[in-house]
Amino acid sequence: HVFEPNGSHVYYINKHGEDGELDIDDTNGNGPENYVVPCDSVQEGEYRVGVNYFSGNHVEEAVLSLILGTGQSVSPVVKQLPTAKRSSGNANPDPAFTITVTDDGNGIAEFAVERH
Repeated sequence: HVFEPNGSHVYYINKHGEDGELDIDDTNGNGPENYVVPCDSVQEGEYRVGVNYFSGNHVEEAVLSLILGTGQSVSPVVKQLPTAKRSSGNANPDPAFTITVTDDGNGIAEFAVERH
């Protein structure tokens, strides 16, 4: 799940946001799922990234990785997901990253990342 700065919510029901898009909805749990924002589409503001354990009967582990437009990799966030939330978890997925995008004054995006 990605919440874009403009309020778009990108996830399995809505794979295309105003800024980026989700490539697939992996329903077997093995991943990966990729959300990509082209460099010319990145907007200033907050991108919030999270995960919802939709269905299952066992504790699951999600590993969320982040690669920024600068090519910088951010250490993955590992989330232990004890209980499936089904669609009730879509509006409030377990948070993993908040990426704040600002302009450096020369039209170049700068990224500040908070891990959750």
